[in-house]
Amino acid sequence: MIKLVGIKRFVVVSLLLAINLAAVAVYFFSIDPELQEAQGQLAALNGEISELQTKNAAIKQDIEFLKENIPKYNALRDNGFFSE
Repeated sequence: MIKLVGIKRFVVVSLLLAINLAAVAVYFFSIDPELQEAQGQLAALNGEISELQTKNAAIKQDIEFLKENIPKYNALRDNGFFSE
């Protein structure tokens, strides 16, 4: 087969195959694990962001509740509801 294809062509094809195999090895052993780790970190950060948004919404609700009830509290206090 080497005589049919020629030594130069065989060497060039083998060299290109070796380069492709090296590129695939670099991807699977270096780039892909780092990509998976980065995606995991991104998912964790998105979870934290979602949790903080939920807490922020709850705090806003609490603030609105307090704003609505402070006048009622002041009225009860002024009428002597909390005095001994």
